[in-house]
Amino acid sequence: MTCMFMCAHQNKTHPIPDHSPPPSQKTVPLTHTPPQHPPKNKPTHTHSTRVEADIEPFKGILLGLFFVTTGSSFDVPLFLETWPIVLAMVAGLLAVKTLVIGLLAPLFGLTRAESIRTAFTLSQGGEFAFVLLALANQLNVLPVELNKLLIMVVVMSMALTPLLAEVGKSVAEWGTSSGSGASKMATTQGAWAGAGATPSSDPVVICGFCDLGQMVANMLETAPPSVDGGVVPYVAFDLTVPRLEAAQDVGFNVVYGDGSNTKVLRATGVDRPRAIVVVYRARARAVSAVRALREAFPDVPIYARALDLMHAAELQAAGASSVVTADTEAGLMLGARLLKGMGAESGELKVLTKLLRQETDGRYVRDWGGRSMG
Repeated sequence: MTCMFMCAHQNKTHPIPDHSPPPSQKTVPLTHTPPQHPPKNKPTHTHSTRVEADIEPFKGILLGLFFVTTGSSFDVPLFLETWPIVLAMVAGLLAVKTLVIGLLAPLFGLTRAESIRTAFTLSQGGEFAFVLLALANQLNVLPVELNKLLIMVVVMSMALTPLLAEVGKSVAEWGTSSGSGASKMATTQGAWAGAGATPSSDPVVICGFCDLGQMVANMLETAPPSVDGGVVPYVAFDLTVPRLEAAQDVGFNVVYGDGSNTKVLRATGVDRPRAIVVVYRARARAVSAVRALREAFPDVPIYARALDLMHAAELQAAGASSVVTADTEAGLMLGARLLKGMGAESGELKVLTKLLRQETDGRYVRDWGGRSMG
């Protein structure tokens, strides 16, 4: 079953489960107003991360060939003679490109922190410079020594890229640490108010973006201030293109790919997730995803949705830290509402549902654990 998305007055509307009332009855779906700023890290193409993961084995070979060719064009004797000029030109190139990119980036929807990081990361010379300089050498447009000098400038600027990326990250954090945190929290939280802690840089990974995945994403976007100041970064993965495009249109941070594939995670920029949520509907796929993610991230908590008690035991055996059974939670909520309608107190219902939830967790491990592992 695919997840439906509805957009009304720029609000994200949660899909109605299968057991919703007939169309003749009016229902009030839960709504969530997306942030007014453009969604961050929204992929320009739904298949970009999948393609990047597929070409990952060849990237090292191609990069090695490129840098060997580039290094061979570096004239060491000429550098020893003209190193003050080379260093001055490198500094000028980095300064000009950083300034220009930093000023233009906000015009394309980037925040101040993103503009600073992008400016430092892209401040080096590009690969196309080698093509132009080689063509200029063939056409005798530039003197030979000047051509070699420019090649050395580009090579040295590219060698500084990792350092510049770290410097840009530090400058962005320092430049946005005061003032912008409160406004960002107020924009994404809506009703929540107050100061909070520094947001975590490790995102929460959501594998599958059906109705449950969408609900989890909404809760992360509207988290209380006690959790990272109400700003919890996340990235969701899904393989259903229509659902993916609909989710991106209303502001969700969803990309195409299998979230249980570590290559896809790294291609998205996730080296170590803060937590993982697995909500796949297919039984075997959910178990295999939990098992693969547990092997890749032994210390990361994994939360999984189970279809039934036997499936819950299988997920726990595969390495899930916490398992929620859909039918069990629905039964607890329905029973609690029934008892409340019959006069039960809210405090009594909280204690009862907590005890029943603990008893259910222990029961499905005892009843099904041996079978799932054997």
